[in-house]
Amino acid sequence: MLRTVSFSHKLISQFCAATRDYNIVHSAAYMHINEKKVVVPGMLLLSTILSDANLYLGKENSPNYFMIYFNSIVSEDDQVQIGCLPLNADRDCWQLSAINGKDCLSLHDNKSIMKCQVSSSLSISNGNLRLLPFDESQLFSFQQLTSFGDEATSSVLFAIAYGSMALNKAIANPESETEIEINRLLDKNINPNRVSPFYQSLEIELPLKPTRCNPGKELSYYIDFEREVFNKSYFANLICEQDHQKIFLARYQMVAIPDRLIMRKAKGLNEN
Repeated sequence: MLRTVSFSHKLISQFCAATRDYNIVHSAAYMHINEKKVVVPGMLLLSTILSDANLYLGKENSPNYFMIYFNSIVSEDDQVQIGCLPLNADRDCWQLSAINGKDCLSLHDNKSIMKCQVSSSLSISNGNLRLLPFDESQLFSFQQLTSFGDEATSSVLFAIAYGSMALNKAIANPESETEIEINRLLDKNINPNRVSPFYQSLEIELPLKPTRCNPGKELSYYIDFEREVFNKSYFANLICEQDHQKIFLARYQMVAIPDRLIMRKAKGLNEN
């Protein structure tokens, strides 16, 4: 069943503070001065949908695989119909939707899904390590903002949302050749075209018995970037662990989008 929600710029700001998401398109101070509405973070949208679905990880037949497609922008105060619908009689595969004129989580014929799978579909080796500490206040804020009742599940989703911060840290402090390439592409002082990374898809895999994340301890993010098209699109392979226990695997498809195009797609303050 779908329900209609909206996200205020205050809620977006609080979510970004908890997950340390510093993208300017989520900042009211920047967007409003440019007469544009704030863009809703994809992980806020996804986490709210999963909260509505009463997601509890680690139980029999609970989802442990997610394939998410990001098609279009959701702006502050948009009326969005969100929810998940079973795609088979066994109810072990579900479609995730966020409908705002069109389904923002469907790309071409690809639909965002979550399902239970026994065998692994992601083969990812360790990349460069980035350590990120987090505290109880971040996790508590994330849980409150997304209305999650299950603290263990909420902690795993927080770690996934926090992955964006790890990717940004890797790009800002590049180590590999591909990270240096991406850094130069996104550096406003070097690249006059001014582009920013935009997630086109996100594939997530969890262990069958997920590990709860504990505040006060660092999360280990191992990140390996792959070039798909030079100066345009890349994959980021990520393994997240804590105390040598695997939290999740993820594969991001990232596309460089000109800032002017992102701002053009963002709604004006007076648009409904």
